[in-house]
Amino acid sequence: RTGPTSRQPQSLTIMTSGSSAKSVPLAPPLDPPAGFGVVQPQVFRSNMPTRVNFFFFKKFNLKTMVILSPEQPLHELEEFCVENAITLIQLGSRTWRPRDTWHPVCEELVKEGLEVVLDATKHPLLLVGATGRHHTGMLVGCLRRLQGWCFSAIIEEYLMYAGDKARQDCEHFIELFDTDLINVPDTPPGWWSLGTSPVAVGGVPHDQEDA
Repeated sequence: RTGPTSRQPQSLTIMTSGSSAKSVPLAPPLDPPAGFGVVQPQVFRSNMPTRVNFFFFKKFNLKTMVILSPEQPLHELEEFCVENAITLIQLGSRTWRPRDTWHPVCEELVKEGLEVVLDATKHPLLLVGATGRHHTGMLVGCLRRLQGWCFSAIIEEYLMYAGDKARQDCEHFIELFDTDLINVPDTPPGWWSLGTSPVAVGGVPHDQEDA
């Protein structure tokens, strides 16, 4: 995996005719976040991007970024969204964890997030959580239930990203989430259909590729 941009050479010296040297700037490295993955075509997931990841995300021409965790994005991420005409939706700052309940996250957050994911006019779209494990994992797990995946396959995908940080309450939330709450938009993506079986859409998280 390519390291941080600061560790990369900034230019390449090329010898031209007459033995004169010419410095050619190098493109920034493609450095995806550790928790990056493909959920469906035009729908991606990751932990909170930082500056070293911005060049990587430019190639996706993102239209929407949905932040699911309560943490506020860094100013540099907000600037990146403005400069690239990306709509930043901060669901985690509005509806997050309910009080006096075992639920690890508010059902309203997952409902709103899923209805954004199922609106093709907002694609390409990136789902973001602080670590890319739990909030994104629960939302994606609930999406898989809507798609008709068997529960064992849903949990396998959740564990693939969460690893030894997996939480049982997150798995219970996915299992018990009321899918009838979801109002599918009038402009669903082409891949959307009830009864979709679990197919390989994204592979393993980026940081597990060589595991």
